[in-house]
Amino acid sequence: MRVQASSAANVPPPVYPLVAAHPAVTNGRATPRTRAATRGLVVVITLALLVLAVITPHAHAPAQAASHPGSAAVMPGQLILTFLPGTPVTARDSLVASYGGRTVARLAALDAVVATFSPLSEQPDVEATQRLLRQLRQEPAVVAVEPNQIYRLAAIPNDQLQAQQWAWTTIAAYGAWDLTEGSPTVTVAVVDTGVQLDHPDLDGKLLPGYDYVDGDAVPQDGQGHGTHVAGTAAAETNNHTGGAGTCPACRILPVRVLDTSGSGTLSDVAQGIMYAADQGARVINLSFGGAGSLTLERAVNYAWKQGSFLACAAGNEHTSSTELAYPAAYPNCFAVAASTTNDTLASFSNYGTWVDVTAPGTSIVSTTLGSTYGAMSGTSMATPHVAGLAGLLASQGLTNTQIRDRMCATADAIAGTGTAWSCGRINAYRAVGGTAATPPVTDSPASDSPTSPSRLFLPLIISE
Repeated sequence: MRVQASSAANVPPPVYPLVAAHPAVTNGRATPRTRAATRGLVVVITLALLVLAVITPHAHAPAQAASHPGSAAVMPGQLILTFLPGTPVTARDSLVASYGGRTVARLAALDAVVATFSPLSEQPDVEATQRLLRQLRQEPAVVAVEPNQIYRLAAIPNDQLQAQQWAWTTIAAYGAWDLTEGSPTVTVAVVDTGVQLDHPDLDGKLLPGYDYVDGDAVPQDGQGHGTHVAGTAAAETNNHTGGAGTCPACRILPVRVLDTSGSGTLSDVAQGIMYAADQGARVINLSFGGAGSLTLERAVNYAWKQGSFLACAAGNEHTSSTELAYPAAYPNCFAVAASTTNDTLASFSNYGTWVDVTAPGTSIVSTTLGSTYGAMSGTSMATPHVAGLAGLLASQGLTNTQIRDRMCATADAIAGTGTAWSCGRINAYRAVGGTAATPPVTDSPASDSPTSPSRLFLPLIISE
């Protein structure tokens, strides 16, 4: 039985047990989706929250975060080391110390640690970091090493506000709500920049969450992106305030992994995903994307194994390539493209048969900071429509596998289906209304390995 998030205030993050990483679970889809999982072996990560955006300076990381043309910014002198399962904590710390480092965080469920190595943390040196990576990969107990990259965003609000939330008509949400508004026992986790905790259209829906940026139980949003995403997924409805959310009765679990500049570390993101799963979130919204990472994939697999459905933004590069489309391109994420008021692919949206569905993603009106409302565009804005619909389906008792299959089977085959996305544009009414048979449980047997090779050694930078 799944454990729902506690209602007690100031809930600390879980202490993950010292266990082997959870195995990958493949999708076993009947759709013609092609996952280029091995392309996840890219050597750097530059994850950006997927709104129409430009990159702004990073405020949370040290001011001298290492960055070079054609490379991702990283936390200077900080690496994530994945160890063989069963390696004692003392042995891990001793190995790190033998290279002049210290363990600053543990991702125990992934058999990984975050370590800082001096003086590289104070005086970044690319060549010295590459030498350190080469040395660490020779250690028998080390499975993988990668830099602790920085995730970034700079959201641009759309000032052409629309008088209504046009998406509800397009995805047939009104008909769906006549059949079900979801259940308060179902939690949708928003792993993002946090949520405005006292927003009048959200405050009655929020569960106690966690802030991995500041290390406390107050995941307050200082950037705005997470608040907008949360409103689309599950804002309060029929309360004479603002707009509606896709799953009116679902609860929201705010998990802050990105700071006020829209930046955060890979280790915080991975911890946030696992925390959401362990808090019983039936649905996890991930409105960011970038290059592949073994740590990120294993966190996604952990959440899927726990029973969470992960809705993931496909990206805003207007390409069919999956090179910068992770976590969406992982098998255990449900990839979402953005479509327009005319039911066509948005000009910025990524596309391809590796994408599962599309959902409204242009001029989406939702909750914003300052207890106000505004419109934004991006696959970030499309994804919470899918997360909210997943909440409705979870309220009907469907598993994450069944949610995935039903959402695909009931999607409308608009222009682009089969080329720009596999299944179509989501149709909430058909999904919850029984117009297609409830998919049987078809979870594939668990594998002992993620789709990426078991050993991953990453240089600090790579030229384009």
